[in-house]
Amino acid sequence: MAHIELAIDMPSSCLSTLTQTETESETSTMRRSAAHAITILCLTNCCLASSVGAATWIATPRPSESAGIIQNYIDLSSDGDTVIVRPGHYYENLDLKGKAIALRSLAGPAETILDGSLKPEPVITCRSMESNRTIIEGFTITNGSGHTEALNTVWGGGVLCISSQPQILGNIIMQNHVESDGFGAAWGGGIFIVGPPGAEPIIIQNNVLLENNASVNGGGAWLEAPCIFANNLIKANSTTMGDGGGIYITGPEIAVIGNVFVNNRAGDHGGGIFVIEADVSIENNVMVANQSNTQIASDCSGGAIWVSGKASIISNTIAFNEASSRVGLAAGGLCIVSASGGSIISYNIVSDNVGGGIIGSESSEGIASDVPLVRNILYNNLGGDIVDSAIVRFAETETISENPLFCLATAETDGSLSSSSPALNQGFGPIGAIETPGCGPVRIFDTSWGLLKWRFTELK
Repeated sequence: MAHIELAIDMPSSCLSTLTQTETESETSTMRRSAAHAITILCLTNCCLASSVGAATWIATPRPSESAGIIQNYIDLSSDGDTVIVRPGHYYENLDLKGKAIALRSLAGPAETILDGSLKPEPVITCRSMESNRTIIEGFTITNGSGHTEALNTVWGGGVLCISSQPQILGNIIMQNHVESDGFGAAWGGGIFIVGPPGAEPIIIQNNVLLENNASVNGGGAWLEAPCIFANNLIKANSTTMGDGGGIYITGPEIAVIGNVFVNNRAGDHGGGIFVIEADVSIENNVMVANQSNTQIASDCSGGAIWVSGKASIISNTIAFNEASSRVGLAAGGLCIVSASGGSIISYNIVSDNVGGGIIGSESSEGIASDVPLVRNILYNNLGGDIVDSAIVRFAETETISENPLFCLATAETDGSLSSSSPALNQGFGPIGAIETPGCGPVRIFDTSWGLLKWRFTELK
């Protein structure tokens, strides 16, 4: 027996929530009756539901039911319905089954946890042509281990979307993991998305991707569909031996806008973002303290970003990232292997990265490219601010080689800038991801041991 709470759209004078203990068949009959305008009893004894539309199903955790609670409501729902989940810890692996429904928590992700129990499945699956009318909002999604598509092929620890376009909004997607033996296809620790070509973009917005791992590619997310990836925090995700510690991007029309990438790590290329065979816009992101370590391939590594494709990299703050490589400069900031026509790198702060700022790859797999660099601040990148290669050349316009004056000039920075920053005081507008000052003027001293000794004496 399942406990069902069904809230039906009706006049406010009527009782809006019916609570009954029904078998699933009885509940289905009740819902059909409501949809056909059968009289519904109300506390006021005056309610006649003349035109009932979508229903709201309310899932409540019950001690006697440890699993299957939310899935039951998904199964009962129809297109246009909403499934509201009350606070609780739910041990479930959910399948949206192609339904255009909104799956939402009542109290937000801190209080509503979907736990995959480390079963060999994603926590949430959308692979039945779900549209962008399908919404997943307000959950902590954790302990997913991904879908095994074929031998040694595992996808999507937290959320798996194949030929589907749900909106993924305001969730904490954390500590999910996909793993395969050797160099198999273990992709998308937190999120794995492969969408139908030419479809409307998938919206992934206002989420936290935290401490997810893929043994191969896409520790936080694998994005292979038109997508708007905006206003997310991508923190401490990783790949064990592959690319894209934060996110792995391949495919057309992907926009990465207004996110924070911090402390992500790739076992190969692209600590923050890895882009290959893609058309991508990377704009207004803060990328700090990401790392990559390339020890097999003969190219630069890309602590923050690695690109082979068409990329518009505009108004980002890329600082204090690190990269290592077995050959040449590793590119703590940006590694450009090849850049298709229309690519541009402009209005970025690229500062204090280890392994070089913007580096052209020497890889024989690269395509000869001339990449415009327009109005960037390039400063104090260990290994060089800009390094051309025989394959990738950079054409500079109005480069600024000044200290950007972060409020906190360490790898702990959030990208905030002093009011005296050159990034905020140009006639053509701000540079970097943050357009307003986060602190007052920062005083910078030219220093020497003699000056330091004098200042210390004065302070005493």
